[in-house]
Amino acid sequence: MHLKKSDRETIKKIKLLNQITPRKEWKDSFRALLISEIKKDACRKEKISLIQYTGIFIESFRLKLFQPAVSILLVMVLFLSSSFIVNAAFYSMPGDNLYDLKIALEKAQITITFDEGKKAELRMDFASNRIKEFEKIADLSTPLEQQQAVAVVTKKFKEDVRSINEHIFDLDQKKMPVFSLAKKVDAKAAEMAKNLTANRTKLSPTIIDQVEKAIDEAVLSAEDASDSAFKIAINSYDEEENISDDEVSLMIQTRIEKIEEEIKDIKDERADAVKERIENAKARLSENNLRGAADDLDLAQEIIDSMAEDETTENQEQDQVSLITPTTTINIGQVLGEATSTVENAVETTQILIEIK
Repeated sequence: MHLKKSDRETIKKIKLLNQITPRKEWKDSFRALLISEIKKDACRKEKISLIQYTGIFIESFRLKLFQPAVSILLVMVLFLSSSFIVNAAFYSMPGDNLYDLKIALEKAQITITFDEGKKAELRMDFASNRIKEFEKIADLSTPLEQQQAVAVVTKKFKEDVRSINEHIFDLDQKKMPVFSLAKKVDAKAAEMAKNLTANRTKLSPTIIDQVEKAIDEAVLSAEDASDSAFKIAINSYDEEENISDDEVSLMIQTRIEKIEEEIKDIKDERADAVKERIENAKARLSENNLRGAADDLDLAQEIIDSMAEDETTENQEQDQVSLITPTTTINIGQVLGEATSTVENAVETTQILIEIK
């Protein structure tokens, strides 16, 4: 089993943590918690594998830890001394007993990394892990397993992407050099959005309707991250030194191609306005007016976002109509029936009055 350099460094750090001494009150509390779990398990009088024990252990920790980062790492040292289990966790999937450990390892790695640039790159690596997991979901045996895995992966992916967004935004607010990082996030997030869209077709057709919304939200979160990173990179270009025009020009050209791909099949009058902005951006790019070209692309993206919002609203309204229509039809029928009955009664009454006269 081959690990990336970052994974090997993490495991090395974990193995060095046996020098940590936990606080006495924490040891006493955890000892009591562990004994209570063991007693519950003993009552069932059945053998529990080390992997199953790990699942129970992580769940207990998730709920009751006093010192999350240090405690999780300490647990790994004390109870997961076998490097095989640690290695296996890196390759686990949602639903596996070691998946919670995998997420805990990722969080711990962020905690023990103090360089802001490396921390941001780790966050991108972890978001990429979710994409790798998504690619493997189609291999799960049953549609139910696939559906459950999609729910877990897309939720965690959105959390990872949000943390990336917040990280580069914070760095930008602190006036730290962020161009190179924002450039990477722009490209990586756009790539992840494409991968999600491409791999959704591999899922079981029977679950597409149930998972479509979750996947769409995950794709949107990646696209939003790319858009935000692009804006931060352009702003950094105006403020930071030693950023080459060629780098920014390439970013703008890539974004032009991305937007052209987005609108090529859109049948909306506003798509013409987007195309006009793109042509303006191309013209300004040829004049090396990079800021002007970027501004045109921002306006083009705003129009696209507006079209997407309108489409979402329209779909929601259609869903509401589809839910209401059957009831409305019944009510209308009842009203018409009552009205008809009332008219018939009135006619009969009139005829009786005529006969009396």
